[in-house]
This record gives sequence, C-alpha cells and structure tokens, in this order.
Amino acid sequence: MRIPGIEKLIGIGLDSATAQEVRSLLQRAVKNEDLTNSDDRGEYALSTLAEYLEPKQYIRHIDDSQHEVFGIDYINMGDPYIPTILFNHLTRQFMVAAWGDIVERAEEGTYP
Repeated sequence: MRIPGIEKLIGIGLDSATAQEVRSLLQRAVKNEDLTNSDDRGEYALSTLAEYLEPKQYIRHIDDSQHEVFGIDYINMGDPYIPTILFNHLTRQFMVAAWGDIVERAEEGTYP
C-alpha cells in the first residue's frame, strides 16, 4: 500500500515534523495485523489520522458506481478543492489530491 511521501504531505500545508509524524502514523496503521484486507487498513489509517489532526477532522466517502469508481475515502478539509489525504479503494493507495478535482474528472470520464 503506497503512502504519500514527506514532500507531498508538506505540500498540503504540514510542517516537516508533522509530515513525518503523519507518514509514520499511516505506516503503522496499514500494518495493523488485526485487519485482514487493504480496504479495512486504508479506512483505519485515515480514521486514525483524522483523530490525530487538530482540530479533529472527519472522514467522508465518495462512491460513483456510474463511472465504475470503487470509491474514495478522504479527510474533509472543508473545501473540495483543497488538497487532502485520500484512500482510493480501486488502486488501494493513498494519495494527496483535491477530491473536487477527482469528481470533475470522473464526470468527464477521465478518472481513474
């Protein structure tokens, strides 16, 4: 399961120390042996991260079966065009992106 690098995390406004903590937290969460599949691990990692952030954030889900997108979980930053950390259930990878851009691309047929 791919996790965003420090540079990407700094790109969404985290300072270097926080970016390292966030990356470490995600790495530990995806290695949770109590969870048997990568979707569960991805959701657990995002939930853990949302609890860590100050102020606490919430996880949201986008499901778009019309465009055969399996769904994306993301940390809600309040604006769909502010980059955030997402978990893509189709690719089973974390990404840094603005979920509003992903929805637009799906509507245009250019995602994933």
